[in-house]
Amino acid sequence: MKKLLTGNEAAAQGAYEAGVSVATGYPGTPSTEVLEFLMPLSGVYAEWSANEKTALEMASGASFGGKRALVVMKHVGLNAAADPLMTLSYTGVRAGLVIVVSDDPGMHSSQNEQDSRLYGRFAKVPVLEPSDSEEALAFTKEAFSISEEFDIPVIVRLTAAVSHSASLAQTGRRTAHEIAPWKEPRKYVMLPPYCNERRGLLEERLRRLKEFSDSFPHNRAEFGSPDTGIVTAGISYQYVKEAFPEASVFKVSMSYPMPLGAIKEFSKKVKRLSVIEELEPYMEDAIRAGGIEVRGQYPISQEAVPPLPHGELSGGQCPLPHGELSGGQCPLPHGELSGGQCPLPHGELSVSSIKKSLAGEMPEEGPILGEGGAFCAGCPYLGVFYCLKRTDCFVFGDIGCYTMGALLFPGSMDTTLCMGAGISQAVGFLKARPEGRAFAVIGDSTFFHSGIPAVINALHHKTPLPLIILDNGVTAMTGGQSYAGKEINLKGLLHALGLKDVGEINPYDIKSISIAIHEALNSALPSAIIIKGRCAVKERPKNMAVDPALCDGCMECLELKCPALVRENGAVAVRAGCTGCGLCASVCRRDAVG
Repeated sequence: MKKLLTGNEAAAQGAYEAGVSVATGYPGTPSTEVLEFLMPLSGVYAEWSANEKTALEMASGASFGGKRALVVMKHVGLNAAADPLMTLSYTGVRAGLVIVVSDDPGMHSSQNEQDSRLYGRFAKVPVLEPSDSEEALAFTKEAFSISEEFDIPVIVRLTAAVSHSASLAQTGRRTAHEIAPWKEPRKYVMLPPYCNERRGLLEERLRRLKEFSDSFPHNRAEFGSPDTGIVTAGISYQYVKEAFPEASVFKVSMSYPMPLGAIKEFSKKVKRLSVIEELEPYMEDAIRAGGIEVRGQYPISQEAVPPLPHGELSGGQCPLPHGELSGGQCPLPHGELSGGQCPLPHGELSVSSIKKSLAGEMPEEGPILGEGGAFCAGCPYLGVFYCLKRTDCFVFGDIGCYTMGALLFPGSMDTTLCMGAGISQAVGFLKARPEGRAFAVIGDSTFFHSGIPAVINALHHKTPLPLIILDNGVTAMTGGQSYAGKEINLKGLLHALGLKDVGEINPYDIKSISIAIHEALNSALPSAIIIKGRCAVKERPKNMAVDPALCDGCMECLELKCPALVRENGAVAVRAGCTGCGLCASVCRRDAVG
């Protein structure tokens, strides 16, 4: 049926009809009502998160769990969420993941004007721009399908005028949607060998998205007088239709990637092409870069007059000068660009690649780091991942030396997105899958970097999250630097945050670690296990020894992946670099190591 809805209510309705299961966000005008509209609806878990970063990370965890997820924020909130966004375009999604962001042209309730379309281009994720409530509903609903088809998050960009104005929208029924979760570390753990691979796949998805945008039915040409052709989007489309009822109009509904092929065909059928948009000259720049002559807000001709320096358009403003449009010179040559694929691949340049590019040759792909890597001998992290790989659960990891656990201990880490994200993702997964089993693993330095808000959020929303904090007293991955929380009592801080069940375990006590992990997974309460031990780089070498008479060659100790242990003549030997931590002795069933 048709209902009178604001743009915010319509976006929420579209998400609901698409079968969204988890909705997160942070309140901020002009986007707040999207989440508030969803909160009372059955079948949706909706929450105000600690911040926008945590909200997006939570939603990605829900998506990983196979449930469609929505994130809501205003434009400045997207700055906070940019950290996970930039890598989510690499990992992609499992179930659909949609970000509804509302910009505030004119700064009615904001400290700045910024244009969220630029984040679409920056992160290489699709951006849809509705112009009224009908489209806000339809585009949000369709965004989930696009997200799953192209394995990528999708931004639905509203503006204050669309968010808060009301118009009729066609509502429908909710359709349940669910995909089984799946362990796929090559897709979700962004270590160098994996993220290099995902970077190439992102470029292929972007190529397909550009083709999709050109054929997207909501990007449409509306022909009137051939004298004036206008490219516009969002609320500006409504103003253009009012101010220039006789003009030919190309309505852009997917603004990233821009439908340049369709716009080029449209431009051939009008005498002069102009672009009308709020905030940045985003479409203008893209059209010019596509080799299409256009007059816009920032023309390069001295004869043309900018319509507005900045701010919000309105129906009463005439954004184009009266009389004939002057156009100006196109900065690119007329006619079709020959181009084709860029001769430089993504990634790092080199002298040889630049020379080959200028010579018209396609350089070879750069080397990708191997899938090796190793923990240091005696690393206090070894025992944790040795135990986690034997645990039937999803493990949400974080950024640090321990991320190598995904390579060395298959099954011990299922995601690595950005600093602090592991906790939020695990919470999102458990909100989507209350019956699921999940652990979050984070280092001490990363915890103080951005893990604390995620813990506060989990506790506030009563999530029974098991958390492991690897505390070695330094920022180890980058050389052992000090960090801001080093002098803070970690156990005391967790208690102060409201986490009552906090244990501290010797990193070389395999049995205690295994028991603690098992108990945490079967507890209905949130808990933390602090694995406290000095970084092995700080320890002095002290060799263990293997008694060849007792060693039966079972090689269980080699499963620890300690670089000081090697296979030698059918038995195990200890080589230089051993710190004498005793971890190998703790797993030896024949007491052959000592």
